[in-house]
Amino acid sequence: MSLNDFSNTNALESNALFVLPEARSVMSPVSKTEPKRVPAQRLEITSIPKAMRSMGWTTSARLMERWLSTPAWTMPPVVKKPGFDERTLDTSHCDDTIVTMAWATRFERLQDAIASVQRTSFHTRNGLALLNKRLDGWDKTTPYKLGYYGMPVRSLEAQCQVNATQFGSLLSTLDDMYGALGDANLKIGVIGTAYRENGRRLFHADHVGLYILDQYDFNGWQYLGTWTKDKVLTRGEATFAETYTGRRIVDLRSGPFAKVFNEDFREYRNRTGRGGDFVVFSDVLWQRVDKVFDLEAEL
Repeated sequence: MSLNDFSNTNALESNALFVLPEARSVMSPVSKTEPKRVPAQRLEITSIPKAMRSMGWTTSARLMERWLSTPAWTMPPVVKKPGFDERTLDTSHCDDTIVTMAWATRFERLQDAIASVQRTSFHTRNGLALLNKRLDGWDKTTPYKLGYYGMPVRSLEAQCQVNATQFGSLLSTLDDMYGALGDANLKIGVIGTAYRENGRRLFHADHVGLYILDQYDFNGWQYLGTWTKDKVLTRGEATFAETYTGRRIVDLRSGPFAKVFNEDFREYRNRTGRGGDFVVFSDVLWQRVDKVFDLEAEL
């Protein structure tokens, strides 16, 4: 069942039956007990942020509320292609205020991603190649400054980004980060000066900036969980709910539930004229460094 199955205003039939783990009545071959019918109430897309807040998923709720309340806009595929310059997007199609690194670094999977990019920085074959590409404007003689501390995150991405790693997956813990980002990219941008010394091209890095980049859209097919008005079901609860055999009917304490898919949000957009996709940037976690790299190194 998806939200497509809701008639008219996405309301469920009043005699709908539900299955959740906390069973209350059982129809067995011996007793022939009639299953309990549980009256249902309306469950709409707009109730999901409220459920998120009830679980403490504040960042997830804010991102979804932004999408639900803004004018309809479908993110074109080019936005997700490598090398796309997010500075070309209208500010209404980008957000760099809701997701913060202070919030994100509470989660272990982001901490692990930070440790990963810090180990290599841009001192990899691909990272060094990308850094040299960022220095295309350098005349190779006089010192050349790349970026500056405190620069806007979209400019950091376009001009100074040299490494990235993905974090999160469909198997990650169901928490606020899962609801907000699912899987996303941690990026690292470098600030410093390129110069020549003893015939070698070198780069002195004085700061790195760590930030998150993601796209908040509902294109394609994706299952987004099984939701009630108060929470998302755990994976175990959702699996149990799908194995209904007519033998076990339970008391639904938290209201109706529905499996939610990307297409349900697209239908909301078509019906209401609201629902604007957007690129998500976090703020920048700046770190002071003092490292010199050989731009001509064979890695």
